[in-house]
Amino acid sequence: MGEPVTYGINPQELMPTRKALGFELTELITPKQLEQRYLTNPNGECVQPYGFLNIASLRRGTKACI
Repeated sequence: MGEPVTYGINPQELMPTRKALGFELTELITPKQLEQRYLTNPNGECVQPYGFLNIASLRRGTKACI
């Protein structure tokens, strides 16, 4: 994967932190979903992402933040 991971948050801290900051969770992509969506070629071969990497999409007000 071409971009380095520059920020992370412990999954157990995500919900309390996002709530305290006023964000709404709009999507949570798990490692398996990342693999299926973006890392599997038409032949079914895939590259597995970091096993711990989830991607959370958040929204605050009407503006989406990733």
